[in-house]
Amino acid sequence: MLRIIVCIMTLMATANIAAAEQTHRMLIINEVGKTMAGLDIAPTKTPAVNQNVLVDRDIEGIGQAEVTFKGPDGECIFTLMAVFSDDQIVVSDPVNVCKTDTFAFKP
Repeated sequence: MLRIIVCIMTLMATANIAAAEQTHRMLIINEVGKTMAGLDIAPTKTPAVNQNVLVDRDIEGIGQAEVTFKGPDGECIFTLMAVFSDDQIVVSDPVNVCKTDTFAFKP
């Protein structure tokens, strides 16, 4: 009986963790003129929890890509950090991803 209760509690906790994430989609536009080799997106409140959303792909010097990322449920303010082919790093001001679905990195 105790095992069943523990199993149910574990399933409930797992469901709560899964429900606590929200998926966001954005169109990222690269106008810098250099290939964007990496893009980390993190909630501004918890920047240590970031995701590289350009796994196995780059955004060419003048190009764009749609990216999908997860964040805490209800969290809308994220910081974007682009890494370019020459190792230049550009960090955005905080972006409200609940109100905009496009972000452009400009020279």
